[in-house]
Amino acid sequence: MPSRGATYAAAFIAAIDRGLRAVRDPGRAVQQAAYMRGQWPFIGVTAPKLKVVLKETLTEVGEPWHARQGAVVSLADPRRIQGEVEAVAVLRALWDTREEREFCNIGISVATSFATAVAKGIKTQQKSAGDAMPLPFPELFFDTVRHCIVSKSWWDTVDMLASNSVGPLVTCWPDNLLPVMDQWVEDENMWLRRTALLHQLKYGANADGPRLFRYCTLCMHEPDFFIRKAVGWTLRSHGRHDAGAVRAFVQDNRAKLSPLSVREALKHIGEDEDVSAEPSPGKRSRRTATTLA
Repeated sequence: MPSRGATYAAAFIAAIDRGLRAVRDPGRAVQQAAYMRGQWPFIGVTAPKLKVVLKETLTEVGEPWHARQGAVVSLADPRRIQGEVEAVAVLRALWDTREEREFCNIGISVATSFATAVAKGIKTQQKSAGDAMPLPFPELFFDTVRHCIVSKSWWDTVDMLASNSVGPLVTCWPDNLLPVMDQWVEDENMWLRRTALLHQLKYGANADGPRLFRYCTLCMHEPDFFIRKAVGWTLRSHGRHDAGAVRAFVQDNRAKLSPLSVREALKHIGEDEDVSAEPSPGKRSRRTATTLA
């Protein structure tokens, strides 16, 4: 007999499949595939329509358990394990049973939703019980996210998984995952290295500066475009909160950093201290993580 997770995943992906194909645009699909260098086929669905299809699917098959908890997972609730199994089953089905890229995009939404719910659950528990209660690590979910990072890999999926799923999990379980990040930054898989570089992208002022600079040092010699871009991108993000440290790092390592990394790192802070760390309000970039390579 199929598990609850498998049964829910089958209904979920069938509804997603019907919904996406009902609004497909073959002409757009050709353009999207060309933009992604022909690596994956597309159905031809815009981002707004993807959101509509996902919303309609959740109305049809019901929200997964973690979402029904008001976006906060109680780590003391034994059903949390059921919710994790459910989320993993859906993510695996989206990633592994369909070829079109839109299914991966939906998968990223599922992963982000679960990681966010668990992170909020951690914060809620810590407020009420402090550190007295053990915090169970969602190993099955994390392993599935890793699978998605190294499967069908490209910047459009990896970057979102790095900042929206891996990042929050590292914050919640540093003892479990900081050693993993230390391993990933030197892994032979380039996408795992990029994930390690970018997992702090949304930490803001809470970023671990020494670790961030150490990771950049380990990777700055690499010739690969995606690693050079990630080095510059993570430095640029950190520069909004510690511009002096980023300028000093660039100055000390300019001979080893690629021009791309230097350009990205100093994009908003410039070479000199009198340059504002933030772009002017009228010129703030409207690009999002999903459009940055």
